[in-house]
Amino acid sequence: MTGAESGLADDLVFRRATILFGALAAGVGVLGLVGLVFNITLFKSVFPGYKTIAFSAALLCTLFGVILAFHPIRRFRGKARVVVLLVVAAVAVIEALELPFNIAGSHFFIEAGMVRIGDLLTGQPTSAVSPIAVSLFILSAIGLFILFWNPDPAEGWVRDRSAVSVIGLIVGLVGFTFLLSYVYGAPYLYGTLLLPIAAPAAFALVCIGAGLMVGAGPEAFPLRFFVGPSTVALLLRTFLPLALAVVLFESFQNVTQSFLNRTHDALEVSATLVVFSLITGYLVIRAARGLGGTLEVEERRRKAVEEELARNNMDLSATNEELTATEEELRANLDELARGEHELRKSEEKYRSLFENLPDGFAYCRMIYDKDGLPEDFVYLEVNPAFNEITGVGIVMGKRATEVFPGIKEAFPELFETYGRVALTRKPEVFDLDFKPIGKWLQISVYSPLDLHFVAIFEDITSRRKAEEALTLYKIFTENANDIILFIRRNDGRILEANKAAIVTYGYTREELLGLTIFEIRPSDRVDTITRQLDKAAQDGIVFTTLHRKKDGSGIPVEVSSVSMIFEGEQVIVSIIRDISERRHAEEVQALLASIVTHSEDAIFSKTLSGIITSWNAGAEKIYGYTSEEAIGKPVSFLAPAEYADEIEFILEKGRAGEPVENYETTRVRKNGQRFAVSISVSPIRNTSGELIGSSTIVRDITLQKQADEKIKSSEIRYRRLFESAKDGIMILNRDTGEIIDANPFIGSLTGYPQEELVGKYLWDIGFFKDLVSSKIAFLDLQTREYIRFEDLPLETKDGRKIDVEFVSTVYPVDHTSVIQCNIRDITERKKTQDALSIANKKLNILNNITRHDILNQLTAIEGYLELYHDECQGDAKAQGHFNQLIGLAKTIENQISFTKYYQDLGVQAPIWQRVQDVAWSAARSGGSGDIQFFIEDMPLWIFADPLLEKVFYNLYDNSLRHGERVTEIRISAQFLGDDCIITVEDNGVGIPAEDKEQIFDRGVGKHTGLGMFLVREILAITGVTIHETGEPGSGARFEIVVPKGAYRS
Repeated sequence: MTGAESGLADDLVFRRATILFGALAAGVGVLGLVGLVFNITLFKSVFPGYKTIAFSAALLCTLFGVILAFHPIRRFRGKARVVVLLVVAAVAVIEALELPFNIAGSHFFIEAGMVRIGDLLTGQPTSAVSPIAVSLFILSAIGLFILFWNPDPAEGWVRDRSAVSVIGLIVGLVGFTFLLSYVYGAPYLYGTLLLPIAAPAAFALVCIGAGLMVGAGPEAFPLRFFVGPSTVALLLRTFLPLALAVVLFESFQNVTQSFLNRTHDALEVSATLVVFSLITGYLVIRAARGLGGTLEVEERRRKAVEEELARNNMDLSATNEELTATEEELRANLDELARGEHELRKSEEKYRSLFENLPDGFAYCRMIYDKDGLPEDFVYLEVNPAFNEITGVGIVMGKRATEVFPGIKEAFPELFETYGRVALTRKPEVFDLDFKPIGKWLQISVYSPLDLHFVAIFEDITSRRKAEEALTLYKIFTENANDIILFIRRNDGRILEANKAAIVTYGYTREELLGLTIFEIRPSDRVDTITRQLDKAAQDGIVFTTLHRKKDGSGIPVEVSSVSMIFEGEQVIVSIIRDISERRHAEEVQALLASIVTHSEDAIFSKTLSGIITSWNAGAEKIYGYTSEEAIGKPVSFLAPAEYADEIEFILEKGRAGEPVENYETTRVRKNGQRFAVSISVSPIRNTSGELIGSSTIVRDITLQKQADEKIKSSEIRYRRLFESAKDGIMILNRDTGEIIDANPFIGSLTGYPQEELVGKYLWDIGFFKDLVSSKIAFLDLQTREYIRFEDLPLETKDGRKIDVEFVSTVYPVDHTSVIQCNIRDITERKKTQDALSIANKKLNILNNITRHDILNQLTAIEGYLELYHDECQGDAKAQGHFNQLIGLAKTIENQISFTKYYQDLGVQAPIWQRVQDVAWSAARSGGSGDIQFFIEDMPLWIFADPLLEKVFYNLYDNSLRHGERVTEIRISAQFLGDDCIITVEDNGVGIPAEDKEQIFDRGVGKHTGLGMFLVREILAITGVTIHETGEPGSGARFEIVVPKGAYRS
């Protein structure tokens, strides 16, 4: 039988034995109590003896026997356990207090009370318990207290159970000695106060002692030497009972003879017999342990040799399958072991075969705990050959773990904790351990088949752990790699696996990506090209660049490195794909930068930290006049005048310190000796390790810029002088906010507001503009229009004085922003002059009208008299000629006088801004015909013209009506041509003959008065506007009014 089997069986046997001995002790006590109470002689003296059992002794035997018998059936736990501990502790304390009184021959009040109770119950005197019996009851109570202090053997301590077993041995031997003496009767028992003990009490104590020994369990000293499958236990179980039987038989003969001859007292001889038996038993045990240990070592060696030979002859593949099946069967058998001793014995032979051939290491061990109950060590009781093969430690049975593996407890404290926990709780555990002493990874399955014992099954998982670590490293590498990794099936190009970078880059989910083929990722490539590359990758590997398509349809340039491998029986192409977009961009940027350096107009060159030129671009050749061959290798100082040596060293020091120099203006010298102004910028150059290795210099020739700056400065001075000395008020506004950012001194003289009072304010905050810009909305007009002009604007100065001004605003850029310049000119005096002139013109017009009227009246009278004269001149040719001349002169005078009527208002009033669309419609309504349709374009166009602008359109319409013959429609439109605005007035009449196009605007030309078209040209000419006829004869007249820049706005 194995240790596990014998442990389970022995545990069951020992439990049954404990129940038996407890029942016998309790039975003896009950018989004694019944005999005492009912005065039954047979029960009062089961064995011959002088003394009857005392009432208290019978009661204690009953109590101890019941506790021993009941405990293996159902262990005391909780409150029951506490009660039992309190009872046995009370018994031990009471008997300990009773012992001195018994020795002195008197009674303690408790025992005295018990004797009185016995006397009352029996009606006759009952004897007290002797001191020797009291001592044995004290030991028995202590043993029970220790045993039940920790009722669960799986949670107890071997040392404590060994103490219980030793106490039981002492109690049993003393009781057996007295019981043996009673066979013959010992004089010492009759005449000595200390020794008397009744025969039933002696038998009960023998049962209690035996019950304590077997109740302590097979792992307790000394019975642990007799339990188990070892050779030592087998020899002890075989020869020790035989030797003791021989000794007892022989001694029994001697005792009988001595007693018959009255040579010795029976008690003395019995004690001698017991001591001699103990000595004999000790010698047999020592001999059995020596002989058994030797036999076990030889047996293990023989088995190891046989197993090694068997393993060498076995087929590896069959062995692995058989051992795998054997392991599973072993695990199943181990679960079945607890079902009963009968099944265990039947499977003994099969188990042994499995045990010997199990590929995993197997170790059956006993756990050792320290005084605090913590795991201290464990002893190897049995191991299989695989254990030795895995660990390589040789014979370990009977040795402690700390002896086999020195330092193991300190190196693996968690191993001891796990083994100790499983041995106590009997709950199996599985864990992995990197066992450094043998350099292997082990998977250990540990369970407990017996209290304070455990079985550890070791599986060498070193190869598996290495594979797992390799797999983990692979997963970490692939999932955290920046490059895309694809596993592609060779046969059809299907993507079998992809890493996180692929999912992120392509934009597909994992499921979507694994449903694609490489042909779908590379749609721009031909199928035969991809197939050829897959073939190349399958043979020798391949590296190439191509274009991959993402889910959103965009493409990314990639570099692909592909190799072949066999995965699950299929040929798989592993492709590592790198997005080279940034690299391409960097190359493009690098090429662009190189192109910029090559073609830059600036001089760009690099130099070492000591100032030696290492590169020289075309711009440097152009600026300095030196070729690259002439410049490279020379110190940079040769490019500067000699007196700038300190400056050169300063710039070099900056470079050596890694500090940039930006836009440093200085002087350099060309190859021809000419000095010129430059702006220098220096940047440090570092290698890939960040080490400073030189500097890059950009030199810009700023000679022209300097000259331009001087001109700008000179211009600015002239502008400032003009600004300060101008006799017009000037304000500069921020175009975005309307804030006054500058004003000239004259504005103060003009408006009464000092210059410093205006700057910083907004246009609408100034009182004298309240009639112009009453709110911020009006300022929008100034922001959006490039040019605004008010010819006559009334303003109020700070002191309330009314003045008339001419206001002009212009928008122009300054320093990357826009400003509004407002020019204000005082025209009060000019206005007064104009008003006086206007009054004079009005008076002249009145005089002109009166004079014209009077002259026309006189001409009418003259024409009347001429008509009378005409009648008298009939028949006189000469007189008729004079008459015709007079009539012609009268008509000429009449036409000249009539012309003054049309021309008197021309240019009298100042030009104004007029919306073309409104003026054209107004003229159409006043001079149009119901048969004519007007098509006037919707145009937001204003022109600066004389107030008589409406007469221009009126006369053009009238010209079409009078001379167009078949005109049914007139169209007015506008378009921009260059800086000019062209306003077109055209009809669908007969048009104007080509020979008349240049004459129609002359005075007197035409079939009517000859003044209409003349006035059109004159009115437009006042503001620089011109007019031409550009129509095709027969297709209608077409007049183009050309408005120059500044005279129109839209």
